[in-house]
Amino acid sequence: RAAASVALLAAGLGAGLLLAGNDADRQPNPSLARVDLKPVAGRGQGSTGVVSLEPRAGGKANVKLSGLRPSTGGDFYELWLLGEGGELVSLGSVRVPASGRATLENVRLPVDPERFRFLDVSREPADGDPGHSSISVLRGPSA
Repeated sequence: RAAASVALLAAGLGAGLLLAGNDADRQPNPSLARVDLKPVAGRGQGSTGVVSLEPRAGGKANVKLSGLRPSTGGDFYELWLLGEGGELVSLGSVRVPASGRATLENVRLPVDPERFRFLDVSREPADGDPGHSSISVLRGPSA
């Protein structure tokens, strides 16, 4: 009986360790870059954003926004890569609820973000125009 009890205890401990993982599994991914987004010249005051991304084409990004003015009347916020010469790549859009907080998860990066100067969040009217509204509210360096 004692041998059976020891075997069951060992099996239980082993399963528990497998399920819990090790400390390295719980650490942030060291290959992710972090970009802090700050308000842009008189817009987005009191708002912040954090982007964690794999700095490569085909990588993924996760975005957490807070303190933004809630979306109304069909407007929304758009995440962009902004290049030196005005080159823009849209990465996704989100409507912000009354809480002022929103997230974008697993956003696919169609290009290498290190080729661009900034990550930019703009407020966009629902006018059917896919271009940047020029109403940037948050921005941070992409590289």
